[in-house]
Amino acid sequence: MTFGWGKVARVARWVASGAITIAACRVLAGRWDAPWMWATVTVALLVGLPVTLAIDPELARERRRPGPGGFDRVTVFAVAICTAAESLIAVLDVGRFHWSDRVPAWVHVLAIGLFALGFGVVGWAVSVNRFFSSVVRIQADRGHQLVTAGPYRYVRHPGYLGMLLAYPVIGVAIGSWWSVLPGAVAFGLVLRRMLVEDRYLRDQLPGYKEYATKVPRLIPRRPS
Repeated sequence: MTFGWGKVARVARWVASGAITIAACRVLAGRWDAPWMWATVTVALLVGLPVTLAIDPELARERRRPGPGGFDRVTVFAVAICTAAESLIAVLDVGRFHWSDRVPAWVHVLAIGLFALGFGVVGWAVSVNRFFSSVVRIQADRGHQLVTAGPYRYVRHPGYLGMLLAYPVIGVAIGSWWSVLPGAVAFGLVLRRMLVEDRYLRDQLPGYKEYATKVPRLIPRRPS
């Protein structure tokens, strides 16, 4: 794998993003002695690095500024607001206010595991699918075609599956029960978006309707 200046720039952005995240958590929590919070931040950064390196540059531009014909742009912003609120509530809860921070250790471990698994699946999907846009659209300008490699051999929407696993547990991994509320809203928004996109692809993307008869939407089938 070559490591050109483009990847250097991505790593630099990843480092800067990590530094900002760490600083924000420290300021909001008001303490360093919050081990589950720092464990969650560490896992998030470690899972994010391979995605940062693997994402196609054209896809990165598409996700930042989608091309023509896309719809349902608001869902991405709504989910981002919900997950930001989830993280904010959790960090303030464990750091300063202790509203609902009595989370058993085994629940922390389970939540961090689901978080890592979920975003690992998202990263796998992004690395395979160069059409993983932030909006629902057929990317004719980018030669859009059906993707059946990698995790798409097992489920039609591995990216959404990963998000559904990860988003509701971010705050619990940090240590807050109250944070589950915005996490649950994010879960509902992602599920709705997945259903909308699935119907759209059935009607608009060549080959998708037949693919949908063979590959389940979210839950992999047992080998026959």
